[in-house]
Amino acid sequence: FENGFGTIRNFILNHSKVIVQDDSGIPIANLDPSKWNVRLFGVYLGPIELFKQHYQPRLRELFAQSNPPPLEFGFGYQWNYKEANLIVAERK
Repeated sequence: FENGFGTIRNFILNHSKVIVQDDSGIPIANLDPSKWNVRLFGVYLGPIELFKQHYQPRLRELFAQSNPPPLEFGFGYQWNYKEANLIVAERK
């Protein structure tokens, strides 16, 4: 079923001005830095157990390098705000 997500991912990337998601959304590798300004919030501890095969080492690096501000509410699968993250991508 994962291949089916490519269609919606490409539609979102081609038609959105802003994308607001957590790490279970479009992988950071698909957010081309020449096209998107990305802001991070919270922490990236990796995906929930169900999606552990989708761990994103690059996203972990970006969180470590950018020291993002804390997220004060749960979001997505990480409902505990201390484990949650938010990714905001704005088209350049």
